[in-house]
Amino acid sequence: MKCIDYNPLQTPNYGMIEASRYLHIPHSTLQFWTSGTDPIVILAARGKRPMLSFKNLVECHVVQGMRSVHKISVHRIRVAARWMRKNLAASVNPLADFDITTDGMNLFLDIDGTLVTISRDGQPAMKPIFEAHLQRIERDERGVAQRLFPYKSKNHLRAPKDSPRVIMIDPMVSFGRPILKDSGILSSVLASRYKAGDSIAVLARSYGRKESEIREAVEWEAGSAA
Repeated sequence: MKCIDYNPLQTPNYGMIEASRYLHIPHSTLQFWTSGTDPIVILAARGKRPMLSFKNLVECHVVQGMRSVHKISVHRIRVAARWMRKNLAASVNPLADFDITTDGMNLFLDIDGTLVTISRDGQPAMKPIFEAHLQRIERDERGVAQRLFPYKSKNHLRAPKDSPRVIMIDPMVSFGRPILKDSGILSSVLASRYKAGDSIAVLARSYGRKESEIREAVEWEAGSAA
C-alpha cells in the first residue's frame, strides 16, 4: 500500500476555471468539494488563487464519477476521503492513489486482500461492481496515477465504457495540457487551426494522425468549453 508521490517541482498545477473546463464540473461545485474544514479533495494550493495538482485533477474526476454516474452522496464520499486520509497515512490524495469500487450505494477499497466499506468508516464489505469510470485513470506498475482520459462531454459520463479515450492529460507531457493520446499535440492547437479554416483532413495529414482522432480533439475542445 506504499504510495509514491510526484515531485511538485516537476508537475503542473491547474487553476479552478481550467480544471472546471477539463472535467465539465461547475466552478462552484469544485469549490464545494475542495473548501471548508473537511474538504473531499485537499488542494495543492489554497487561498485567494487555489490551484489543483494533477492528482487533485484525478481526484475530482473520481468524485465526478461517484456523483454523476453512481449517484453516491457527497456525505459518503466525504466520509470515505476522510477515512482514507486518516488510515492510509502515506497519501494525502487517496482518491487518486487507490482504486475505489462501488455498488451504487457505498464505496469500497481492497486493503491487503480485505474489502472494506470506506464510506462507512472501514466496515467489512461484499465484493462490489467495478467502475468503468475509474478505468479512465491510467496507473503505472506501482499504482500511481499517470494519465487521465477526460470525457468529451457531460453526456459521455452516462456511458463511460463507450466514451473514446483520445484526449489525454499527462503531467509529464506538454506541461499537463490536454493532448492527443501518445503524442505531444495539443488539442487546443488543433481546435484553433480548425476554427481558422483548416479542415479535418488537412490537419490529419499535417500531423500524421487519423481524421477520427483530429475530429475527437476538436469536439473535445468544444465540449470542454461548454
